[in-house]
Amino acid sequence: MLIRKICVLLAISKCWVTVMPFHIVAPKTSSRSNHLLIYQSQDPSSESEKDIESTSLTRREVAILAIGGLAYGKVVSVAISKIKRGDAYPPEHESRVANVFKRTLVEAAAAKIDQDRPLRILEVGIGSSCRTIMRGLYDDAIAALSKSDFSAGIDLVGADIDAPSQDTIKDAKERLIGSSDFAGPLSLNVVSADLVEGLSFPDGYFDAITCSLVLCSVSDQPAAVREINRLLNRKGGTLGYVEHVAINLENESEKDQSFMEFQQRTLDPLQQLVAHNCHLHRDTDRLISELFGVQRGVGEILQSERFFVNDMWPVSCQCSGVVRLNA
Repeated sequence: MLIRKICVLLAISKCWVTVMPFHIVAPKTSSRSNHLLIYQSQDPSSESEKDIESTSLTRREVAILAIGGLAYGKVVSVAISKIKRGDAYPPEHESRVANVFKRTLVEAAAAKIDQDRPLRILEVGIGSSCRTIMRGLYDDAIAALSKSDFSAGIDLVGADIDAPSQDTIKDAKERLIGSSDFAGPLSLNVVSADLVEGLSFPDGYFDAITCSLVLCSVSDQPAAVREINRLLNRKGGTLGYVEHVAINLENESEKDQSFMEFQQRTLDPLQQLVAHNCHLHRDTDRLISELFGVQRGVGEILQSERFFVNDMWPVSCQCSGVVRLNA
């Protein structure tokens, strides 16, 4: 709780000494007792000396900011370490991942025209620990396919910049095979690739694509979503995702989250710095809907939800969805 209070203090002060070089300036006149701080690059030549004057931080303020920044970085680094170890997220999050993966695979299998070909699945951002597999988040999906008498096989491909070791891949495959009574062949392969730069698969190759907490950190989110769209089968290809997103104050269920939205905006630069380019304030679900042509009827939203997982602050505002291409 103390760490979160320090982080909130940082959010209010908005002094990110670790993000970019700046000096602090304040208006010469202000109707408020507390100066409104404005941040600029170290090149002050573009500002008139008549309008602003430099101010400085006390040693105590610098210490508070430094401790707060270190505390925030520590919180994030610990969380990242847990992810790399394959540790569990809160059940409110993991249950939705499992549900989305299940719906995605079942819908893709039902829409697949060539029933003799294995179901081709791509998980983008599978991670160095194959976390979703090792946490059993595909178990319900594979069990559902078994019950539906789908036995043509499953070809699961994972893609990540930080690819897992061969031993990890072997363990993950054994975990998949041992998780159900699936009658068909099951394969797992992992490629080291950057989704933004593109994967070396032909257009429409995959029947289903899954991702979980991945699109927050890609360097170019629109390019990543377009690549996912390109890789999906145009006739029934299905995307399932669970991502953390920006608060939408226009949503009835989120209109009272203005302080959380403020924290997202303010902590975002530091989050990107200490959490491998993770962005706190992206409208991921809106972008997917737009680039999948939902309003044009090219894509169809099969399920969609926005929800909060408080124990995952500051990435507590999340969304999940399953989208199918009908072109």
